[in-house]
Amino acid sequence: MIIDTVIVMTEVLLIEDPIYQSHKLRALIRENADDLTRTLSCHQAKVAVRQNDFDFVVMDTTRCDEKALSMVTDLRETTDVPIIVVGAYESKTSVIALFLAGASHVFRDNAILEKTLPAAINSASRKSTDSTKARRDFGAMVVKKEGSVDLSVLDASCLSPTEKHLVDYLYKRRNTPVAKKAIVSDVLKSEWTGMGRAVDVHISNIRSKFRKAGIDSVLIQTLRGHGYCLVAQ
Repeated sequence: MIIDTVIVMTEVLLIEDPIYQSHKLRALIRENADDLTRTLSCHQAKVAVRQNDFDFVVMDTTRCDEKALSMVTDLRETTDVPIIVVGAYESKTSVIALFLAGASHVFRDNAILEKTLPAAINSASRKSTDSTKARRDFGAMVVKKEGSVDLSVLDASCLSPTEKHLVDYLYKRRNTPVAKKAIVSDVLKSEWTGMGRAVDVHISNIRSKFRKAGIDSVLIQTLRGHGYCLVAQ
């Protein structure tokens, strides 16, 4: 009897922080992955993902600024593999911003990442020959733990296009009251009559998914007589 053995390599791309060296994160990935490619810029990363078949990308960043958000956006336009962002994000609003930019997961605590990343890499190494399906499966497998935000539950497969559009709409107008009528017109693309309740249902569903992801559901506040407001935290 002949048994065919398939050896699957787990390939990880690490985008290191250009200022603070990523010694600990590098060591953690090398302990669990078969191959690690390192870059220091988004341009280098975009070239790398075009030329290689990575299982996922890890981005090490110290804060959620416009540069970090633009890097995630650019990478998401280049590749469909999961993007994991690691950084000390105290602001829940920053986490939502990264999600809207295209991040798959955001870890706010390196200690939690140490417990979770090895299992994620092991899962990716057992991927099927259908690499695209395996990548999507991995994107939904990282388990939510205290100190991290599992954004897989807010992935497009769980968050409807309308809900994602609504979150993005409120985020861009954060700390500003938004009337239901404006949401109906700009997001739902509908006439106002009879649609106020539809907005309430969408907000309720979004809050429920926020809770599952470890994000405070009161991030979107109800303003009686005014509508809703996404409050930056």
